[in-house]
Amino acid sequence: MAKKRKEERLGINWLFWFALIIVAIPCGLFAYILYTASQNTGTPIVGDRFLGDLDPAITEEALTELRSDIRSIEGVEEISVNCIVATLRVNVDVDDTKTREEVSKITEAIYTAIDAKLPVDVYFTATDAKKMYDMELNVYNNLNLESPDFIMYNLVKNSPMKTYILSDVSTPINAELAQELRDYVIERDKEYTEEDIVADDTGEPLEYEPDDQADAE
Repeated sequence: MAKKRKEERLGINWLFWFALIIVAIPCGLFAYILYTASQNTGTPIVGDRFLGDLDPAITEEALTELRSDIRSIEGVEEISVNCIVATLRVNVDVDDTKTREEVSKITEAIYTAIDAKLPVDVYFTATDAKKMYDMELNVYNNLNLESPDFIMYNLVKNSPMKTYILSDVSTPINAELAQELRDYVIERDKEYTEEDIVADDTGEPLEYEPDDQADAE
């Protein structure tokens, strides 16, 4: 009888230890995760979204040589060339006297210069195995958007594209609609006069409230 009671007590002890282990394992893992997280607090998580891509890479030396090549193109006055987030961006200010056709030709000449230094088929064309660089060119004669003589061409070549797209962004596709929008903005702005801006006790101007909205309230 005593032997049987002893076996029963052993069985209860084994059950206790088994249950304790089952509970201790997830608690231990959770405690470890909290500890490692607290140790890494304030440490940035660094990753590379282009791991395995952008090969070959565009070097700073290549960008320096490219700047020199673009400056040598007739009509170019000021340039900005950078490569950020896998996109080569080139902004070029040309002679103000250049015509629309001449600005278009300069844009294509810049593209040719890029292709000579950084072959488009190699640096700006993706494959099934890897992504490559995108390209964006902006060529303009001035930055006065209101000037009737403003000319700006935009050339885009994303790596999945087979060829580039050249657009005259200074000429609206629908000139009539563009003029209607300009006229609307001009008429709308006429409503905002100095009398519409009222200051409160703090001297801060109050937000303009249209008459129809005020009447509705």
